[in-house]
Amino acid sequence: PSPPQPGAPLAAPAPPPAMAPSVATAAAAPQVAAPPPPPAPMVAAPTPVPGETATPQLAVLLSRARGQRASDLHLLDGKAPVARIDGTLRPLGASPIESVAEVLGGALDDRARDALAAGRSADLALEVGDLGRFRVNVYAAAGGLCAAIRALPRTPPLLIDLRLPLPIDDLASLPNGLVIVCGPTGSGKSTTLASLALESA
Repeated sequence: PSPPQPGAPLAAPAPPPAMAPSVATAAAAPQVAAPPPPPAPMVAAPTPVPGETATPQLAVLLSRARGQRASDLHLLDGKAPVARIDGTLRPLGASPIESVAEVLGGALDDRARDALAAGRSADLALEVGDLGRFRVNVYAAAGGLCAAIRALPRTPPLLIDLRLPLPIDDLASLPNGLVIVCGPTGSGKSTTLASLALESA
């Protein structure tokens, strides 16, 4: 075929994939009442918003842990969940977990599974609806797969609100050097570092 002449209209591109009907199509279509949507299911805790990886079962456990002001949630295959409340491990009051891997669901991605298969631990991050952000450490133990889940604030507190025994505000203005924050689990190491970073921002 001969090439198109200058100024001749080009062939219309292929239509995009089927989407909402155009105005013209909608006007020509017969008016049919849409069926009413099904009733929303009842849930025991906020469901993760689309795109997040927490399963409904994990969202329920995290909601219960938040409600008890727990700093950590500990899961182990075949055992009931345990929460760290005011530095003490206490039963969460939930049924035993059959499989930690199933509870974590898509959060346990291929990278994490490869690390566990190689005998290492895996660090994950979750943000679940109104429940907030969580840091997850998954590791294998003699009794099966374990997960230690730490609740994180959406924004770190101010240094003055930590009520530290000594002021450390000047550390945020150091031009160089290394700042090491030490302490046992749950003592506030990550919170202190996050507050320092906020102070220097």
